[in-house]
Amino acid sequence: MDLHQRIRSLNSSCCMSIPFTGYGFDHEWEVFTGSKNDPENPHQVAKVCYTAAIVFAALTLLCGCQIGVHSRVAKGGNIHL
Repeated sequence: MDLHQRIRSLNSSCCMSIPFTGYGFDHEWEVFTGSKNDPENPHQVAKVCYTAAIVFAALTLLCGCQIGVHSRVAKGGNIHL
């Protein structure tokens, strides 16, 4: 497994753990909301987790496009905008 495949698998696992955490807060799972030190409004925390997951997924997509463009230029291809 080369470095690019490791980074892709790491990105996908991070993208899946953030919404999972948001889902846990949104449904007030005891593991997330059962302590005295937990946030008062778990639904707001869930919205922040969902937003972070969307932003992270968008950045991953844009970085993937950048890698594709870079590999095309490295092979001698032209880029037309």
